[in-house]
Amino acid sequence: MSGRVQRAAALVALWFGLAACSATARFTAPVDDYQLYRATRLAATLEERLAAANQYLNRLPDGAFRAEVERWFKPREKKYFRRAWRSLPRLRAYLAAMPDGPNAEAVAERIIELELEAQFAKNREERELSAARRVGRELDSAAAARRRFLGELSTWVAELAAIKTFGEPTAELDHELIYRFRLSEPPARCVGDRCRKILSFGFKVPSEKKLLEREAIAEVELGLDRGGLASARIGGPDLFSRLDEAVELRALAPDDAQARAEAIARAAQLVAHAVESELPASECERQPVSPVVLLRVCRGIELVVTAGTTIEEDDRIEIRPLTP
Repeated sequence: MSGRVQRAAALVALWFGLAACSATARFTAPVDDYQLYRATRLAATLEERLAAANQYLNRLPDGAFRAEVERWFKPREKKYFRRAWRSLPRLRAYLAAMPDGPNAEAVAERIIELELEAQFAKNREERELSAARRVGRELDSAAAARRRFLGELSTWVAELAAIKTFGEPTAELDHELIYRFRLSEPPARCVGDRCRKILSFGFKVPSEKKLLEREAIAEVELGLDRGGLASARIGGPDLFSRLDEAVELRALAPDDAQARAEAIARAAQLVAHAVESELPASECERQPVSPVVLLRVCRGIELVVTAGTTIEEDDRIEIRPLTP
C-alpha cells in the first residue's frame, strides 16, 4: 500500500473515530444534557443560541458538551457585548437573552447610562424646542409691532397730505382724520393755536442674537390761525432713525453718521411713497436744500420733510398751504 493511500486511510479512521466519540457522547449523555446542547446548535437566532449556550454552561458545569459549547460561546458573547455597547436595543436583547450572562451586570449599568443620556437629550431637545417657539413668538410679535409703527406713520402722513380744508375750522377735516386725531387714544389736546397728539410706538429689532427694545415718539400737530387750519405737522426725536430700524431690522448707533444719513434717505423715500397719490413726484417734486430732504409743491400744498441736525431738533414732516 502506497504512503498516500495509507494517509487517506488514517484520516478516514480519525474522522470516524471523532464521529464515534461525538455519537458516543450523545448516546451516553443524560437526556437533559443533550437537549440543552441541542438547543445551542439549532436555535433560530444568534440571541437564542447565546441564551441556550449560556444556560447550558450555567446549569451543567460538568456537561458532556461543555468544552464544545464554551469554545463557541465565549468569543461570540464578547463580540456581541462589544457591538451592543452603544445600542440600547442590542443591550436590552443581551439582557433578555442572558440575564445572568458574563457581562450582564455591565450591560444593566450601561442600559441605565444610555437611558439617562437619552432622557437628558430629550429634555434638552424639549427645552430647545420650547425656546425656539418662544423666540418665534417674540419675533412674530416684534414684526407685528414694526408693521404697526410703519403702517400707522404712513397712514398719518398720507392723511395729512390729503387735507383740502386749510383755512377752515378743523371740524371740516375728513371724518376719518378727525376721529384719528381727536378721539382715538391718546386723544389730542389743544392749547392756544396748537392742537397736539403724541403717538408712541414700541418695537424691537434684532441685534447679536437678541432683540433690542426701541420706542418711536411722534407728535401730530395741527396749527390754527384765527380758528382756521393753518398747518399740519408730524415729527419726533430721531424719528427717521427709528423708521430705518423698523424697515431694515437693524439697530443704529447714535454716533454712526453714515447710518444716520442712510436712515434719513430711506425715511424720505417712505414719505414720498405715502404722499405719491396726493402729491405725485412727476408734478410736485422740487429740489430740496439741506436740511430739507424732500420737497413737494403743487395743488396749493407744500410738503417739506426736514431732518433734525442736532439732538434737540426733531425730524419732521410739514404740510401747509401755499402762500397766495
